Amino acid sequence: MIKNDKIRHAFLATVGFLVLGTVGYRLIEHYPLLDSLYMTVITISTVGFGEIHTLSPVGRVFTIFLILFGFGSIGFLAHAFTEQLIERASSQKLGKRTMQKRIQQLRDHYIICGFGRVGEAAAEHFLKVGAEFVVIELDADQIAIIKEQGYAFLEGDATRENFLLVAGIKQASALLALLNADPENLFTVLTARELNPTLNIIARTDMASSESRMLRAGADSIISPYASAGRRVADKIL
Repeated sequence: MIKNDKIRHAFLATVGFLVLGTVGYRLIEHYPLLDSLYMTVITISTVGFGEIHTLSPVGRVFTIFLILFGFGSIGFLAHAFTEQLIERASSQKLGKRTMQKRIQQLRDHYIICGFGRVGEAAAEHFLKVGAEFVVIELDADQIAIIKEQGYAFLEGDATRENFLLVAGIKQASALLALLNADPENLFTVLTARELNPTLNIIARTDMASSESRMLRAGADSIISPYASAGRRVADKIL
């Protein structure tokens, strides 16, 4: 669906001239329908292929009309599309700058690396208690959810040093490594600990064998969602 009014109007005008030209050549020159459409396209696009058949005087006048007004509609359509792209790029750039300024003002905040179910639950809790936080997430679908919630966020790879620095890891109070894979969380912990030796780091693990590695890498505490869920189920049975 075309949402921009300028693009919609230009598109409808172009389609209108295509229909007008096709019908005009059909009635004036008695061209077959396909030839009429073809003649209309090469006329309003000014590609200069020449006439399919010799035009009558009335046909030539009609062609002049199509060139003058039809080409203008195509030019307007191209201009509207270009303007829309520039506006969108400018808006995204401005939004990114605004978000970066918002993050730069954070102090003693929490950094959530990964916005899965655990990360989302953590963000909801921080919001409830009034704690400041920033989310680092790479997945576009999750980013859309974060935007809807109005959370401070960075779209990028939490294992990379530059994103952690932009997230304000030097001034942060704690970091939650909640990515979906243990190796990614391990690398995030290593990088975070190197950047901020006093940072409180909580890391998620899915495998018990990863816990000791996380602690050696610099994590202060470990959470294991599956193990915790299993214990809760067992407690209810026993």
